[in-house]
Amino acid sequence: MKITKIIVLLYLSIWSYSSFSQNILGNIATTGTLKVSIWNTCRLGVDRYTSGAWQNQWFFGDSKGYKLYADGVRYKHASGYFSLGTAWNSVVNTPIDANNQYQTCTKTGVLTVKQTIYYPANSSNVVYTWDITNNSGATINDLRFFSGGDTYLAGGDFGEGYWDAATNTIGVTKIVGGTLVNLFLTATGTEVPFGHASEYYADVRTDVNANALSNTVTAASHDNGIALEWRKASLAPGATWTITAQEYFDSKLVTNLTVTAPVGQTICQGETKDMTYTVQNTSGATVNSITLGQVMNVAGWTGTITNPVGAFSIAAGATQNVTVSVFCPLASVIGSVCQGVLTATYAGLPANATGFFTVTAANTAGAASSSPTLCISTALTAITHATTGATGISNSGVSGADGLPAGVSATWAGNVITISGTPSAAGTFNYSIPLTGGCGTANATGTIIVTALNTAGAASSSPTLCSSTALTAITHATTSATGISNSGVTGANGLPAGVSAAWAGNVITISGTPSAAGTFNYSIPLTGGCGTVSASGTITVNPVLVPSVSIVSSDADNTICAGTSVTFTATPTNGGAAPIYQWYLNGAPVGTGGTTYT
Repeated sequence: MKITKIIVLLYLSIWSYSSFSQNILGNIATTGTLKVSIWNTCRLGVDRYTSGAWQNQWFFGDSKGYKLYADGVRYKHASGYFSLGTAWNSVVNTPIDANNQYQTCTKTGVLTVKQTIYYPANSSNVVYTWDITNNSGATINDLRFFSGGDTYLAGGDFGEGYWDAATNTIGVTKIVGGTLVNLFLTATGTEVPFGHASEYYADVRTDVNANALSNTVTAASHDNGIALEWRKASLAPGATWTITAQEYFDSKLVTNLTVTAPVGQTICQGETKDMTYTVQNTSGATVNSITLGQVMNVAGWTGTITNPVGAFSIAAGATQNVTVSVFCPLASVIGSVCQGVLTATYAGLPANATGFFTVTAANTAGAASSSPTLCISTALTAITHATTGATGISNSGVSGADGLPAGVSATWAGNVITISGTPSAAGTFNYSIPLTGGCGTANATGTIIVTALNTAGAASSSPTLCSSTALTAITHATTSATGISNSGVTGANGLPAGVSAAWAGNVITISGTPSAAGTFNYSIPLTGGCGTVSASGTITVNPVLVPSVSIVSSDADNTICAGTSVTFTATPTNGGAAPIYQWYLNGAPVGTGGTTYT
């Protein structure tokens, strides 16, 4: 069986290398670094530089790839490890720079898989992102994505299976001449693997071709293959399913001591940061007089062991944490990687491990997508800020935090801060949201203006006056509004003709000279601001009346003889409630001012 594998895959490999184009990331000959070969068949090869030469980590250098199962159909690369399925119609490689490339594999009218490959220079890991997009116009169901291959560690097929459920890491490991060699594939991001396998390479391939991994991990040494499987129930038309993972290669000397380096560490330009290694005694007896040494492989970087200081001992089976203070020069290039090798030696026998420290750019927060003015108790249209470097924000999801209005909070996901909610307080809110993680101090800032509901106070008076008499001005205090309807229009909003209202400085002033009589219940709508509010009141206008009086005598025929007593009675018209009377006789005032004169 082994001979068959070599002959068949050698033939395929030779055909692949001579027939298909290849792009390369990395390829800098430094111990422990990688060369990533990207073929236009949707397959990959990864070589590791060791002992002065490049050594492939996957069988024949390109026995690694992915397969997609969707709606009962398998989609795959043109040839290679995952052999069964429908080939893609097109494969397009798009280099970005010396460390980044994406590759798009398309099945016309059905699906596209965009595979983004990032290799941090001077490192031992490769970062993958797969964006799977539905181009079919209909929902696609039962999606299963597989990534893996036929491993080839330290120049050989055989290794021991490895699985860590806590970190979703599948891998293979073995010891060659006192050197522990590892290959790990770890799921990152929000998508959690559905299945995994690290077992005989042909069994992994069989499981993938049958569209389901078995979750088998073979601990004994065997001709190894590994894979992870992700699943999604359905994908709507135009939607994209994103999966991320990281591949990590490691090689270290082991004795009765095993050194483990920190994984996935970042450091800021100009920062000094503590990195924690571990040294484990794997023997059955105490190991004494252990000494430590730290070497950084980039000029200007330093690594200082701060704990423990001097020689120390480790009991059988015990582990000692080692703190290394790592300094990254301010001029370090963003995205560059420095290797830090910690060596633990006893009785002249060294054990070591390499940590890879990636230089991270300072955090940034972009401008707010909007600076809204809205009414209190109205849902806020989400405000967003793009971020870089950070891994979160302070007070995520906390209402009213960091200067936001009560009822409004901020969250962070996918390098975007989203501010949303319904404000329950009015005012001008200048918020400042601190970014967390990453490097440096940065805040997302902006302004939200929440306007209170309009109000209109009571009328300063409710007058009664005569028509054609100037009105003593009536006022209403307002808040939040910016004006009124029908400003300056006489007779509007229920006012008498000749009377109008105007707004200025949060005060409505009603003035004029009414030319119509009656009881006027006015209602003046406020404009601007928030809510529907009107200033209301009453003006009573009496008409202007001409008084008159009629006089009758007690003599029925008004023929009065000399010496006869006659009583005259006055009856007023429009005389008002308490008219005053003055009688005249032959032009001279007489009488006492009553309604009668005798």
